[in-house]
Amino acid sequence: MKPPQVICKNVGCHAKKMKTTLILFIGLFISLTSYSQSKEIWNKNRICRQIGKSLDHLNMEKETRHLKIKVDKILRFGWGYSFMTSEYAAGRLNIDKEQLWDEQFKEKTNGFYKQVSESESEAEIDKVTIDLGFCARLECAIRNPNTIISKLDSESMLFYLTTKKSGKNGPSGFIYLFFFDDNDNIIRTYKSNWIE
Repeated sequence: MKPPQVICKNVGCHAKKMKTTLILFIGLFISLTSYSQSKEIWNKNRICRQIGKSLDHLNMEKETRHLKIKVDKILRFGWGYSFMTSEYAAGRLNIDKEQLWDEQFKEKTNGFYKQVSESESEAEIDKVTIDLGFCARLECAIRNPNTIISKLDSESMLFYLTTKKSGKNGPSGFIYLFFFDDNDNIIRTYKSNWIE
């Protein structure tokens, strides 16, 4: 026996079917968009190019050119961005930090703060990491690395460098947040000191 076929005889029934179809379509679209963005973030060739450009920049910096950079072999998702949330939001919006809370940018700024906050949650940190062994230019250190690299999206990369492992005030170093264009050239750099 066949199940009865539902035949819509009024406008309300048609609207309900259209609503269900629309919800399914939107869900599928969001899933595909999310997948393609995630694939773009973790494109290995792009990551290596961005790391190379970042290392070139660090080799020209007065504070870091003497440093032998030994990278932790794990590329992290969003780790350390909370140290530079304002800089991240300003870089993504391509504005000065002072403009972040202007009325026209306030909603987008809040979105970037939320994105950084969610990426720092324990579940997100454990969810996505990549072994950087595929990048020929890197010297990955199994023991005693002095640099951690993190990504939150395809256009930014964070370097957390330790320049002094001990000292009168404890360990210290620099955080660099790089932003890249579509050709992986650095278009904006933020730098901050840290000390434990």
